[in-house]
Amino acid sequence: MKSWADLQAELRSADEALAQRSRERLGPYHEQFEETLAKLHGIMSDVFETAHQEASSQRQFGLAALYTYCLGRLTNSYRRLLEGHLSDAVILSRAAFEGLWLAIDLEIDATDIPPESEARMDRWLKGQQFVSIGDTIKRRGEHNQRLSERWSALSALSHPGKFGAVSLAFNTTEPGKPPQYQFGILGIERPVIADLVLHINWEQALALIDYAQLAFANSIEGPAQISEWLDSMRSTMQEFEHEQVLPTWRRLFPPEEETQEESDGRREDS
Repeated sequence: MKSWADLQAELRSADEALAQRSRERLGPYHEQFEETLAKLHGIMSDVFETAHQEASSQRQFGLAALYTYCLGRLTNSYRRLLEGHLSDAVILSRAAFEGLWLAIDLEIDATDIPPESEARMDRWLKGQQFVSIGDTIKRRGEHNQRLSERWSALSALSHPGKFGAVSLAFNTTEPGKPPQYQFGILGIERPVIADLVLHINWEQALALIDYAQLAFANSIEGPAQISEWLDSMRSTMQEFEHEQVLPTWRRLFPPEEETQEESDGRREDS
């Protein structure tokens, strides 16, 4: 049996090799995502500095704390992604997703919010206002298919009984057909989930930066430059989406109407 020191050294070497394979799989896109996280971190640093200088309201500090929570979850999700801990990455991504939509539900994007919304925000900060994230996303998702798809995917992958989330190692068959499950230790060797999670995290980080210009207007310098940067980064993200994400997404989560049509066809055949 190996000594504990030798075992630890071997595990560190394996982790480094796995992280390198993860980066190679994601290509240059992981570097662009890191740039997005760095941009969000810089914005939040400016927000807190301005808040302290101007003795901002409890509401501003509460929103900034919620933003920072999302940034932390996205950063840790990305780290787990590179390390091959895909199930952990999914859970952290979902936590960030819920934080983002809580912020939206509290109307962070409104420059002049009505008194009732201000009071609701104050109740939330004091722990007196419960906000059901699931209900919020379900309500808004009725008119936003993209939001509904992301939430459904994160919810499905967060449960061990769905899509092999314990190991996240599986083969898919034809679009709309059930997946063929396989158990494995290194989920990153089945890299489709890494693509999906990175894309969802990237969307969230860009949304947070976009909303920051409204939520913390007094703290953001150079809004025109930020908007130009956002357009460029979204273009890069869309390239990643079309090249690596959409083919996988359609295999794992086929449109409901497609699944229904196949079910109807099977019933007719029988």
